[in-house]
Amino acid sequence: MSKLRFVRSSSHPPLSAPEGRVPLPRREFLKRSLQIAVLPALASPWLISCGSDSTVAPTPRLESVNNFRDVAGADDSTAYRTMAGLKLRRGVIYRSCALSAPSAADLATMEALGVRTIFDLRTPGEIKANPDLPPAGASETNVNLNGTPNVVHPPLATAGDAIAYMEISYADFVTDSGVRGRIAEVLHSLAQTPGCHLYHCSGGKDRTGWITNTLLNIVGVPQDVINQDYLLTNVYAQSTIEGTYQQTAAAYGSGAADITYPLLVADQRYLDAALDEVTVKYGTMASYVSDGLGLDAATRVRLSAMLLF
Repeated sequence: MSKLRFVRSSSHPPLSAPEGRVPLPRREFLKRSLQIAVLPALASPWLISCGSDSTVAPTPRLESVNNFRDVAGADDSTAYRTMAGLKLRRGVIYRSCALSAPSAADLATMEALGVRTIFDLRTPGEIKANPDLPPAGASETNVNLNGTPNVVHPPLATAGDAIAYMEISYADFVTDSGVRGRIAEVLHSLAQTPGCHLYHCSGGKDRTGWITNTLLNIVGVPQDVINQDYLLTNVYAQSTIEGTYQQTAAAYGSGAADITYPLLVADQRYLDAALDEVTVKYGTMASYVSDGLGLDAATRVRLSAMLLF
């Protein structure tokens, strides 16, 4: 395992743990996260199928790309619905972690699902270290959402530092004009390109998570459902999260692993940091999309038409 690199970025202020936000022990955090992600979702009236004229088979769980999922929901019985009661169309847009080591079986599954356009949201450094192996017949476009050569972390002395860093990173989705422009590029490309799409970053939770949050807001999915979908990374990628923690503990000790653990997981506090910035800067997600991202009405209509019956 390569040495961890904690390099302070000049664009970030010194980190400090948010007041009153004491990091939970790792196992307790994951336990609560799984409960938040799964149990309310199953009970939510917005996730109950209203029926449709087109049935798509449940999205398969991919062992080698374990955060692969349909942005519209896992199956027809729990497909997401808008606040107006419209059911989302499955089998159109997928999200995932990096396709750096897919098995032959999982490549065949993605090909059978019809994935033809892939948007890789990673930096050049990430791609060089772990290049994608896409399914046959798929074209790939890199949109470096961060706009930096690589992803580097500031010095992290505590788990609170890691949480603060993640909150700052999510706020950048809203405050950084360059990042906003690249988010708009991805969404505009999705709207303009026919066929079945997949977008991903490295773990499929942060850059991918915010793109999904924005997309589902555009089509009218309630924020509480979007939050639950965001936290599903901790369900789908549980083995990867635990494996990375154990590798870090073996190489650097459990203290270092505990410090970096918040970097591995989806945490509602991170998403809330971005949503809070939206409220401060734009008032609503709708204004963030139209004014912050500059997505015109025609693009928003096309995205809705892709995902709604």
